[in-house]
Amino acid sequence: WGKNKWGGLGQDFEDDEDPEEDQFKARIVKELMNQPIVEISAGYQHCTCTSFGGRTFAWGRNNFGQLGLGKEAFDAGYVGKPTEIKWRPGSEKVIRLSSGYNHCVCLIQITRPNKVNEITAFAWGCPDDSRLGSCDHRMHFTPQEVHGLTTIVRKNHWTFKDVKCGGAHTLVLEKFNGLVVAWGQGRYGQLGYGHVWDRADPVM
Repeated sequence: WGKNKWGGLGQDFEDDEDPEEDQFKARIVKELMNQPIVEISAGYQHCTCTSFGGRTFAWGRNNFGQLGLGKEAFDAGYVGKPTEIKWRPGSEKVIRLSSGYNHCVCLIQITRPNKVNEITAFAWGCPDDSRLGSCDHRMHFTPQEVHGLTTIVRKNHWTFKDVKCGGAHTLVLEKFNGLVVAWGQGRYGQLGYGHVWDRADPVM
């Protein structure tokens, strides 16, 4: 329900319905009827969700690649129905997913070529204010590893369990010690590390 401009509701509409008309009652997202959804997150004009089986879907506006669906979907400008974000089967498992204003960050359990399992973050979408972390400062249409967080994981032997995106910053929560790591826009002090500078490398 809500405003459906740019496909933000992920809905099918009848021929006599205006697809951009505001929807005041909840309607089933038909594309997801057979997917038991365990987590959903709304950005400014896009949404993402995760199923019980670890599949991730995105829909809505895609003007910064915030759907993570590749260059072709970016060129289209928006995706009106839930579409699956592809991960490498057998080596990448979704833990948590969160949407910011026009970026997304996902915690992934990844199996490295040496068979070591790690939980780190992947980000995509708008790169402004360092909100994609230590990915390079380009717009990314598909998930990219946040290598700065991976460095912290390996140095401290940490396991992250949750991620939340603000408008232009991201917080991740460590499972055992309760510490929070942050990156992105910091001009209002939202990173909590004592300064007001944006940070690409995660800070505590």
